[in-house]
Amino acid sequence: MAYEAGMLIMFDVVTKGVFVEFRNRFENLPGPYANRAVGIAAGEAYCHNLGWDGTETRPSSKDNEWALGDVQLMDDKRI
Repeated sequence: MAYEAGMLIMFDVVTKGVFVEFRNRFENLPGPYANRAVGIAAGEAYCHNLGWDGTETRPSSKDNEWALGDVQLMDDKRI
């Protein structure tokens, strides 16, 4: 699924929590989550419950196919 413009999900490696910005709402999902993938999935589920359908242009965590250590280069399609 693709993220909406302005949608942000950040995993905090120290607290193992997730910060979510979605449609001008800000939420802290304290966790702790087992790892980044689980935390990001929780953030995406939170946004889904608020009406996110994934039809916008940014890639989601499920589109991450690069190997650990690879440089991630992506065009910003929100412009």
